[in-house]
Amino acid sequence: MSDSTLKELWQQVAEKKSCEAKQKELTAQRDTLADCLKKLEKSKLAEQADVDRLEGHSLAAFFY
Repeated sequence: MSDSTLKELWQQVAEKKSCEAKQKELTAQRDTLADCLKKLEKSKLAEQADVDRLEGHSLAAFFY
């Protein structure tokens, strides 16, 4: 193998490692954001239940 071929292969190996590291980082970010989304959805449902309760036409809603 020539020196230029070896240099090209080393560059490809380095690029592959870089891409794998970026993929790992992005996967971790995706997992973190998915957890955050679940928490926000749960919070939204709780807030919506409060809004529904307050918008009801009951005597308790009148006092809120």
